[in-house]
Amino acid sequence: MQPNQVSPWGNAPVRGEDAVAREQASFIRKVYGWMAVALGVSGAVAWYTVSSGLLEKIMTTNPSLLNIAMIGELVLVIALSFLVRRLSWPLAALMFLVYSVFTGFTLSIVFLVYTSASIVSVFLMTSGVFAALALYGLFTERNLAPMGGFLI
Repeated sequence: MQPNQVSPWGNAPVRGEDAVAREQASFIRKVYGWMAVALGVSGAVAWYTVSSGLLEKIMTTNPSLLNIAMIGELVLVIALSFLVRRLSWPLAALMFLVYSVFTGFTLSIVFLVYTSASIVSVFLMTSGVFAALALYGLFTERNLAPMGGFLI
């Protein structure tokens, strides 16, 4: 069928392969953009929590607050997964950003266990591998799912 023909299953026009490819690429860019924002928010919150002394204060005065935050993070991700199709776009985006804040707060304890240099090097290595595999999948258009077991 030509791109502007009408579908035999209804009145919706049939999209050409180029339009579908552009839409898919736009979707993937948005997903990666949101993930980059979430990583940035989580990293900034974790860094602030440790560098401001907030984590040490919480650990000495009310250590159960970290557990409450972890439970809140879990409840939020479950709620998001069940409600995402029914939420308005701004509310879903806000909940995702709040989840990113929770994640940064709960992962801030990593800064107390490992050195900043090791955290940065692991982050750069995993980011590099992710970028390389994403580009490989993008340009070769191969499904990398069968490699999952090996890559883990």
